Amino acid sequence: MCTTSSVVKDTGWVCADCRNSGRSNITVLQSSLSHTNEELSIVKSLLKDLKGEIDKVKSDITTATPNHSDSARTPNVVTQAMKESAITVQNVTPDELKIMTVIRDINCRKNNVVISGLPKATVSEETDKRIADRNTFIGICEEHLDAKPSLYLSW
Repeated sequence: MCTTSSVVKDTGWVCADCRNSGRSNITVLQSSLSHTNEELSIVKSLLKDLKGEIDKVKSDITTATPNHSDSARTPNVVTQAMKESAITVQNVTPDELKIMTVIRDINCRKNNVVISGLPKATVSEETDKRIADRNTFIGICEEHLDAKPSLYLSW
């Protein structure tokens, strides 16, 4: 004679609440991973800039290598080059910042979904329309997909 617990063990059945909890945990993890990828992209670009600055400092040191009579000046040349490098890494130019922002936006947009044909909301306020569209989209995802997406609100 089979009991419910033995059937559950043999079939791997999971209750609806546990599945929903698991889905929400996965959604949180996916959001965290996306955020981490954005930050990693920024760190990579800063690291690339830093490597360029270090290469510049190395070339400045080799071109400014003093002869034996100027060996007392060597620490000053190195210290000055290091200070210049630190200042330029900390002060990101507006163009570099814009490039980093564009790269981050591109990475975010890779996961975007466009849905057409949603029924129009019957409310008049723009904010209420967005909320209604958001709720409709979430309802469609819950009904027809296995996961509830995390939405980015830009308003």
